[in-house]
Amino acid sequence: MLYVDLMATYTGTSATFATATTGGSYSPQVDGRLRKLTLIAVATAATSLIEGYEALLKSSKWPADVTIGGTGAGIRTAPAFPIAPDHYEVDLPVRENSNITIEFRHHTGTVVTPVLHLYGTFEG
Repeated sequence: MLYVDLMATYTGTSATFATATTGGSYSPQVDGRLRKLTLIAVATAATSLIEGYEALLKSSKWPADVTIGGTGAGIRTAPAFPIAPDHYEVDLPVRENSNITIEFRHHTGTVVTPVLHLYGTFEG
């Protein structure tokens, strides 16, 4: 069975890794494998400014931490171009009720009204 789940959302502007707005960790629904990560940047206003960003994932079940990132599309004034989602193929073990710690950061200190979403595609 494959399923996609929203793992975390971040609405901050920190240039250092910070805890996801939705909480510090995500727990998979079933035992299995994390197959893909999708990082989506959403601008909430025409004045939004989103450039480089990263998500950091940690689990005691993994041999190393996972860092993924993406790039924004600058200031969102008209005409605004969509920010393409960033997809990363992974193959990591997950256990039900076993926490994955998720943090986010931006590469610039001039971020304005960003929202970052991290989705996982799981096989269980």
